[in-house]
Amino acid sequence: MEEKAYALADQTPFQTPDDTDFVFASIKNDISLLPTQVIHSVVQYYRFALKTNLMISDLRHPVFEKQGPAKKQKFVASILDVADQQRLAGMEALEDLERFAASRDVSIMKRRN
Repeated sequence: MEEKAYALADQTPFQTPDDTDFVFASIKNDISLLPTQVIHSVVQYYRFALKTNLMISDLRHPVFEKQGPAKKQKFVASILDVADQQRLAGMEALEDLERFAASRDVSIMKRRN
């Protein structure tokens, strides 16, 4: 909560997009490479990741810089909401991948909390 309050209060927010989706980019033209049990959740996660990155990039846009404090706060709040949806989608995708691996008697590393 402290980080969220800080982000909302910051009048000049700055964040670097996480453009590390090269793995997904390499298979998105043939999504059938993924097991059908995980396609939806993996695509959902990367959809949120793309949206988060685009919104973060907008923090550097001159139009954003000209906005008043209330509009900036509203936009930053929406970024935080999308980032939270991305986090939840990522957890769901990992769970689907873990279930799929377990159904194939394959062990994958558990995520750390």
